[in-house]
Amino acid sequence: MARHLDAVLDALPADVLRPAWAHMSLRMADWAIRHFTPSEVEHWLDLAEQRVS
Repeated sequence: MARHLDAVLDALPADVLRPAWAHMSLRMADWAIRHFTPSEVEHWLDLAEQRVS
């Protein structure tokens, strides 16, 4: 499943992927901060960094 999602994301143009990824990453990190443990927040921040560069 993850490989399939990676293939879909890799096919998106950078000018589409970056803002969409940043937006969703911010939402997921915010949700984790409000509802989960610090280790889960770190997980979402690590995931966010994977495609923002």
